[in-house]
Amino acid sequence: MVDANAPAHPEFVHLHVHSEYSLLDGSIKVKKLVKELAARGATAAALTDHDGMHGAVEYYLECQKEKINGIIGYEANVPPLILTDAKSPFHLIMLAENNDGYANIVKLCSFANTTGRNLLGPESIVVSWETLKEHKDGIICLTSCLKGELQQLLLNGQSEKAESFVDELVSVFGQANVFVEMIDNGIPEQRSLLPVLASIAEKKSLGIVATADVHYLRPSDKDTHLSLLAIKHKLQKSDVQGFDPSFSFHLATAEEMREKFASYPEALANTVAISQRCKITIDTKSIFMPDFRQRPDETADDCLARLSYEMLEERKPAIQRWMGDSFSDEAWKTYMDRLEYELGIINKMKFAGYF
Repeated sequence: MVDANAPAHPEFVHLHVHSEYSLLDGSIKVKKLVKELAARGATAAALTDHDGMHGAVEYYLECQKEKINGIIGYEANVPPLILTDAKSPFHLIMLAENNDGYANIVKLCSFANTTGRNLLGPESIVVSWETLKEHKDGIICLTSCLKGELQQLLLNGQSEKAESFVDELVSVFGQANVFVEMIDNGIPEQRSLLPVLASIAEKKSLGIVATADVHYLRPSDKDTHLSLLAIKHKLQKSDVQGFDPSFSFHLATAEEMREKFASYPEALANTVAISQRCKITIDTKSIFMPDFRQRPDETADDCLARLSYEMLEERKPAIQRWMGDSFSDEAWKTYMDRLEYELGIINKMKFAGYF
């Protein structure tokens, strides 16, 4: 049920949210997330899980039920652009602006989990910049959290290098598709960076955008989140219970975000502007099969038929030995007819590429 007090026109849209599919880092079940968004009268929100997109389709379909614009995103690990001596990757948020962007984010996530594994040390899952540049179209980029390279450069007082990093991002995604992300989860370093981030964005003529870097639904879920972090980092629960109680990564309300970013109304307005740019359609009714073929002059159906008949011919001597005197041309025709029948069923169902 939609809250009667919810604004008719949203003043803030969540663009950095982690679900339970951010393994051992997020605890929000997708259905509960969408129900909560609907109850608040949200018209749009993004899902930006770490390292994977396992919840993307579920999230999209649940949002469709509630008439919410379910924006599909991905928080990727990327190699350092400026801090080349860094031994670990940095975070980067990518949002699908359109269907091309969605397809590219899916590809980038797939590359990260295959060729990008252990690229920057054990257990790392990384999207290389070379791959990212090849699949950048239709993507809106946010500079992410304290684990983003921009934030680390600024915390180290390397403002000129931070500007160079921003220039590199713009060269990849384009001026209109890069936003400097501002987050305030109660962490002092985040708050100290807010004016610096706003300044660098203004200097580089980039938009600023406020996010909540959501990892759990309600403030009361914080303890569950700490348990997940303890498991993830192989710590005792007591090791993570000392976190400052003021730190919070819950699904902040629009009012909470207005209070936190009262000095940066543009950062709130841009969340709405970005959400209005993001429109995708995921086809869940069509059947998509691999279009496998070995020769340029044949279809997948042709390829399967050729390979099937070739392999059956290879097995003919073995069949002859097995059948002995009972083998005949008529018996062989039974095998050929059965293969033709099976291929007919497979081709009719358009499953040739799968086989």
